[in-house]
Amino acid sequence: MLIVDSQVHIWAADTPERPWPPIVHPTQSRPHKAEPFTKDDLLREMEGAGVDRAVLVPAVWEGERNDVAVAAVQAHPDRFAIMGRFNPEEPASRTLMPTWRQQPGMLGVRHCVPPAPEAATANRRPHRLVVASGGTGRRTDYVICVARGYVSDRPSCRASPAT
Repeated sequence: MLIVDSQVHIWAADTPERPWPPIVHPTQSRPHKAEPFTKDDLLREMEGAGVDRAVLVPAVWEGERNDVAVAAVQAHPDRFAIMGRFNPEEPASRTLMPTWRQQPGMLGVRHCVPPAPEAATANRRPHRLVVASGGTGRRTDYVICVARGYVSDRPSCRASPAT
């Protein structure tokens, strides 16, 4: 039987060359380990646990970036795939959606809706951005919407031209 861990974080160090964004909300998470957790660390843990593959979800404390996960997929395409992050407030994000899944190992989008009061202004726009960005009539295959730690199955979180 193939065993797949469906949400794993790997991360690089917070450095001046690759800084993490500042903490802007008291519930914003930080890593449970002080040192980076790399693809090689994860592969060792997967071997020990008998896990065949993993879906990488870039860690929220690194910001809206996918570079560490993309590098892991490029090095081990048979072991890793990605639920990528993007910044829905960035105008460039709209141009990324039509070809999002053409990135190596990219399965879909993961977006976290911030807790109130930030959610009052942000919680609807990201989903509309994903839906509106398709433009081709093709739907994005998979979107996870997270609000206060819960995965949402609301129709507004599904990315398709009809919603």
